[in-house]
Amino acid sequence: KSKRMMKNHTPSKIEKWALNNLAITDFDPEYFTIADGYTLKKIKSFKGKKYLVACTAVWTGGVRLIDNIILLKPK
Repeated sequence: KSKRMMKNHTPSKIEKWALNNLAITDFDPEYFTIADGYTLKKIKSFKGKKYLVACTAVWTGGVRLIDNIILLKPK
């Protein structure tokens, strides 16, 4: 859903939404960040971006799970 939300929401709004949705029973989200795919630096705007990834880490049962997904691929 984060990918679909990019049309109408800011990166910050999507990050907050994702963190709220990751905070379920037995999950303790550490972060959810939308970053430039080339530099992995957090972005403030989608404007002019060609390569974006969402990165997250969540703790559950003493285990830290990390994942990422490409939101926008370079052409």
